[in-house]
Amino acid sequence: MQRIFFFVALCSVAFLVAGCGEEPAAVREAEKNREVIEQLPPEDREAALEQAKCPVCGEALGSKGPPVKAEVGGQTMFFDTQSCADSFVRAPAKYRSKLTE
Repeated sequence: MQRIFFFVALCSVAFLVAGCGEEPAAVREAEKNREVIEQLPPEDREAALEQAKCPVCGEALGSKGPPVKAEVGGQTMFFDTQSCADSFVRAPAKYRSKLTE
């Protein structure tokens, strides 16, 4: 009986320790994206961090390199690629609602 208890306890500890070593992938990805955004000029960093996602594709800003800044209708916005910025400029009404989500 003691052997079974010892074996179960040992397996439980091994299981718990095995899961403690790494950060979740989402946390690492968010940190990487933030580091990319931190490379922007100081006046753009806060706005890009606040916006967080590309209004066209929904990807996290910084996930595909430095965000692309664009002035649209007197408002500064950030996009994950130039292609997304171009799409937004062509059809802003289609994507503007994603900014508030």
